[in-house]
Amino acid sequence: MKKADVANLITSMSNIAVAIDKVKSAADEVEGGSLVITRTDRVVSFLAGSISFAMNATARLGLHHSHQTAKRCNALMAALAAHMQRGSVPRHAIGDLAGQCNQLAQILADELGARTVLILDMEGSTFLEAGAASFGPEVGAAFPASGSDIQDAGRCIAFELWTASVLHLMRACETAVKSLGKKYGLDEGKDWNNIIQELPKKLERAGGKSSPERTWATETGTHFNFIRDAFRNHAMHGDRHFGEDEARLIYVNTKAFMRQVAIKMIADKDWENGTLEIV
Repeated sequence: MKKADVANLITSMSNIAVAIDKVKSAADEVEGGSLVITRTDRVVSFLAGSISFAMNATARLGLHHSHQTAKRCNALMAALAAHMQRGSVPRHAIGDLAGQCNQLAQILADELGARTVLILDMEGSTFLEAGAASFGPEVGAAFPASGSDIQDAGRCIAFELWTASVLHLMRACETAVKSLGKKYGLDEGKDWNNIIQELPKKLERAGGKSSPERTWATETGTHFNFIRDAFRNHAMHGDRHFGEDEARLIYVNTKAFMRQVAIKMIADKDWENGTLEIV
């Protein structure tokens, strides 16, 4: 899969067409075999930049035939610039360049037409680009191993792969769940489901009736109770499929849960000593 800067590629091709027409028009105003071009210097420079962008863009996209044609355009452009420096441009130099640029437009259209092009909306683009940082720096610091799954979960949402996004979210969340379970003395080694089932009970009893600890535990438990259903329904074992609404809610709650745990871990110097208050 290739990421394309479509807007600038389209703009560059449009600029090439406009600039070529201006250079040809300047040439048509002069009779004879050789031309002295002075008032189109800026246009020629603009044309050279647009051809260069098209050449690089087609290389990145793996559009081999378009890239080879763009390279020929670039070589002819360099030759035209050299003629201009010498003060005289053969008429055929402009014709050759114009012909190659027209071929480039046609070949590019053919190659793009033979491929499947996916266009994401603004929200999809945000999910695609956000990466692991989308859950915040605290999560990145507390659970660095979860970064790749957080990034892949966002990519899956961008491409509407809802069940796959939940799979990655559950993988990302494991480190936070295990860390919190360890804090409350839950032994993962006996049974992973033991943590999933018992952790909400521990959170309900944390911090007494009224305290910052109680507020934190309540909020953390609310988010965990939602994503616990995804664990319980075996999202990671192929027994359940998730739709868009569920996947988006799981994403939001997984992010909130992991941030709650990460911020607490960073702020609580005694986290590793298992001193969260249980009453």
